[in-house]
Amino acid sequence: MDLAALFRTRGLMRAPAGAATGTGGDAARARRAVGAANTGTLVASSPWRGPGKAADGRAAGPREASDEAVLDLSQEDGGRSTSAARPLRVLVREGRRTRFVPLADVDWFEADGNYIRVHTAGERYRTRGTITAIDAALDPRQFVRIHRRVVVNMDRVREMTPLPGGDGLLVLGDGTTLRLSRTYRSRVR
Repeated sequence: MDLAALFRTRGLMRAPAGAATGTGGDAARARRAVGAANTGTLVASSPWRGPGKAADGRAAGPREASDEAVLDLSQEDGGRSTSAARPLRVLVREGRRTRFVPLADVDWFEADGNYIRVHTAGERYRTRGTITAIDAALDPRQFVRIHRRVVVNMDRVREMTPLPGGDGLLVLGDGTTLRLSRTYRSRVR
């Protein structure tokens, strides 16, 4: 049995020039996969889902640009992408697994040496990164730095209590209390 022919029929290998491949859909998926390998991008090639349409009627890519906004703090640029869109999710690596945590679920970020602790409703994740990169990458109206170690989601803040000396305490919806430094107090409104 010819292994090259077997791989070609399963779409795992490109056919030589002029050779016939399987069905037209298989050939198109193979071309997209080979094209993606050259560019370093991942191309969705599901046989069950056809190309979608964007809101303006043009053919949509594998994902819309708004879906591509992910904050990856392990990148050299601190997770800041070249696009102007704010990230919608934060990428958290746990060993060999990668999780995408929606920013709407994040209560607060805490610096822990060279790592960031991402606190959500019932879970805590740890990823490499800096609190400065988070502060710069996220929407300053929603995520506010309240201490040199902490960035909080203002949608989760229930009350603020002033303390002597200009500091303060923020109480979140789940009862968590965070210290507000006087240095960053002007940012909280």
